[in-house]
Amino acid sequence: MGNASSTGGGSAPNQPQQSAAPMSASPAAGDSTTGGVTLVPKSPSSPGQVGAGTDDSQSSGAPILAAVPEDKYALNPGTNETLHNKVKDLFPTPFDGGKLVVNKPLSNHFQASHTVVMSSIDPSQSGYKYGLTFVGTKKYSESEVYPILLGEFSPAGGDLNGQIIHQPAEQWRVKLVSQLKQGKNLATQLTNEFRWPKANLAVTVANVDLEHRSGTVVADYMHTVFGRHAVGGMAIVGCNPRIPGGYNAVLGLGARLAGDKWQLNLSATPLHGSFHASYLRKLTNELQLVSDWEVDLSQRASLGNIGYQWEMPKSGFTFKARIDTEWVVAATMEKKLAPFPFTFALSGLAHQVKHQYRFGIGLVFQ
Repeated sequence: MGNASSTGGGSAPNQPQQSAAPMSASPAAGDSTTGGVTLVPKSPSSPGQVGAGTDDSQSSGAPILAAVPEDKYALNPGTNETLHNKVKDLFPTPFDGGKLVVNKPLSNHFQASHTVVMSSIDPSQSGYKYGLTFVGTKKYSESEVYPILLGEFSPAGGDLNGQIIHQPAEQWRVKLVSQLKQGKNLATQLTNEFRWPKANLAVTVANVDLEHRSGTVVADYMHTVFGRHAVGGMAIVGCNPRIPGGYNAVLGLGARLAGDKWQLNLSATPLHGSFHASYLRKLTNELQLVSDWEVDLSQRASLGNIGYQWEMPKSGFTFKARIDTEWVVAATMEKKLAPFPFTFALSGLAHQVKHQYRFGIGLVFQ
């Protein structure tokens, strides 16, 4: 937990059921141009963003690959899977109970993390977790170094989560994600992503079981059309003997409209009656407003959220808050305790209808 946060309250409307839906394994939320970077004493906020620093090849004077210009993929639209991530990342992710995170860099390539969670609301999340991150030396730019290996182990439950992200070529990125629970394979996903300056293609194969003839294949394509505006679509095909006919298919459409200080994201699965819209407005360099709306006509359900993020760089404060149409109010506050490498966090969530209230306190050592 780089931000001392976890999954918040308020449930989203049910999406159309798919067979063995793939897991999300995007290296940087909402931005396909970021991949891996070198390690410093900083909590990793996402698989491809560990911090900035220098690697061994630089410190020893050894030659490295020529850096790709930072703006070469500035108009790359990313994927439909990450279409709404930029908005979702600005909403608070409240947690309850106590949380302690210690991030310790072992070298320029290794970083270890220790997480202790104490929660009475969700005992399954309580306990100790050990994480390890490794980044390699194949450098494409100041913010992209590969390969990246991430792992997290929970001794109490025997759970193991792992990711491998590598970029064999400038336009080709491979991601492998696996989840093990008590020694059994829970889910596996392999993604091949191909990038161009104004287009992005990703093909994902998830949870393939040849013995039971089951699995999921996802094809995802986005293309920049005018300026920063982009359109695309995705097709999901799931195979399972328990599905009538042996398989099902879902077709999705996506679009992004963007300006200098705003962004509107739209996605839909028309045949299933599911729609999703999100909007971001940057009022100042410190204050951003966001809104999100999901509708599922087949389930007759909908959920809307509005929120904000307010950063105060001089004092080290970051505030996030949201309220949804189910009258769930959530907020988080983070304070960097400079000059010490600590971040203090407070969290609160109130469900007005169910009269449920949750509070959390966290501390991150970086």
